[in-house]
Amino acid sequence: MTTEFGGRLVEHLPTLRVYARRLAGNAADGEDLLHDTVLRALTREERWSPAFGSLRQWLTTLCFHQFIDGVRRAKRAKAYHTADVPDTSVEAAQDGIVALRELAEQLLVLPEQQRRIIALAATGETYDAIGKAMKLPRGTIASSLHRARKELAHVRMRRRRSSDAVAADNPPSFRPFHHVRRSGVVADPSGHAEPR
Repeated sequence: MTTEFGGRLVEHLPTLRVYARRLAGNAADGEDLLHDTVLRALTREERWSPAFGSLRQWLTTLCFHQFIDGVRRAKRAKAYHTADVPDTSVEAAQDGIVALRELAEQLLVLPEQQRRIIALAATGETYDAIGKAMKLPRGTIASSLHRARKELAHVRMRRRRSSDAVAADNPPSFRPFHHVRRSGVVADPSGHAEPR
C-alpha cells in the first residue's frame, strides 16, 4: 500500500461507514462490511486509477459488491440449512435488514451496468458524476437508471403476486375458539361462553 493511497482511503472512511451501515441495516454488520471493503481496497489498490472516477465512487462500488457477495453467500448457506432446525434469528426489529437483503436479491436480476449505476446513485452521485465514472453520456445513465427502477418494480410485483397466490392456496385452518374477549371469556360460534 502506498502512503498516498492509504491517506486518501482514510479520508473516505466516514462516508464509506455510513454507506456500509445503510446497506447492512445495522452498525455491527455495517462495520464488518466496512472492514471487508477496506481490506479489498487495500489488496486491489493497483486496480484503481483516476480514469475510473473518484476514489469515493470506486470504494462505494467495492462496498456494494461486497454486500452483494455476502447476500449470495447467505443465500447459498440457507439452501444447505436443514428444515429440522427452527430459524429464530429474524425478529420484528430486523425487518429493515430483511428488506435490504430482499432488495439485494432483487438487484441480482439486473445487468451489471445497471447495478453499478444504482449503487452510485444510492451514494448520492449526480447523473453527470456517474456518467464520468462509467464513461457514459448523461442520457444513457438516466435511461439505464429508469429501466433498472422499472425492472425492480416488476420484480417486486411478481414476488408479491407469487406470495399472494401461495397464501390463497393455503388458507388458515378453522379455529372454533378464536374470539377472545377482554374479560378472558372465549365465545365459540355456537354462542356458548367458556372461561379461559
